[in-house]
Amino acid sequence: MISRKRKGISEILSAILLIVAVVASMAIYTSLSKERIFANMLSVSDVLKTSEGRSTELLTKVWFTKTSNNATAYIINYGFKNVTIANIINGTKAVPLNKFDTYLVDAILTDTNKLDRIIPVLEKNSTVKLFINQTIADRVTVITQNGRSYELLVDSP
Repeated sequence: MISRKRKGISEILSAILLIVAVVASMAIYTSLSKERIFANMLSVSDVLKTSEGRSTELLTKVWFTKTSNNATAYIINYGFKNVTIANIINGTKAVPLNKFDTYLVDAILTDTNKLDRIIPVLEKNSTVKLFINQTIADRVTVITQNGRSYELLVDSP
């Protein structure tokens, strides 16, 4: 019998090349996905600021009525900070920013009396009028600058 001695160099070389290819592809994948992951991440301080802002926003609806052309909600802010309305969702569509604003309850609806979509912390039993100059559904959602949402249902007359 003829004995052949195999050195196995080709098997070792192919295994090393396979390992190098896997490591290189993992390095490329990791470097590309790292940017995407870090872009969507919030820092701990951002999370704390957002949660602090949400915990100090405490709104309640006193009355919400609508006509064929507009709607008025009376809201009390009993939180610790002024609340800014970022958006109002009417059904599934956003109400344009120029179609709503806030006023003190006794104020006449003029540009000089606008509170610039802010619901301030007021004295006890003080109310703010949210006026929406648009036809609306029976249910709207008010979204604040801190991302908190409040659902307002129209009160029956």
